[in-house]
Amino acid sequence: MIVELLPAGELFGIVVLLEDQPYPLTARAQSAAVVLRIPKWIIDQLAASYPALLNGILHIISGRLRSSHNVARALAHDRVEVRIAAILQALISRLGLGKDYCIEISRQAIADLTGVTLETASRVCKTLERNGILDLSQYGVVKICDIEQLTKIAAL
Repeated sequence: MIVELLPAGELFGIVVLLEDQPYPLTARAQSAAVVLRIPKWIIDQLAASYPALLNGILHIISGRLRSSHNVARALAHDRVEVRIAAILQALISRLGLGKDYCIEISRQAIADLTGVTLETASRVCKTLERNGILDLSQYGVVKICDIEQLTKIAAL
């Protein structure tokens, strides 16, 4: 299951800054990427000199924890259509897409993010396309054509 998609420039693996445990997840880039690793001891020294840095890190971690709780609740209670709409809506704001609303994402990734099979994700996405909400004509890209309808579905 994909826990979250992070845009370019986003921090990952920061939970290990608070404890001396291995990172509990695996990270994988979907396109060419450069990863900058900052040793924990450097972050510890910077945090001691600049408490706002630690505060910022805690803010990121608490936001991700809240997001994880929302995903767990959605997996237990929401219909698949609602989960897919909510994930797409969240990706729009998370990735800073502005008014373009084109998300580079596979249906497998949508399935992994919503905890369903590829077949279920494809069926629901096709239904949303037939209803004029999505455009799936470009491979690996989901274009949101009707953001208001997507928002209504995500709020159900």
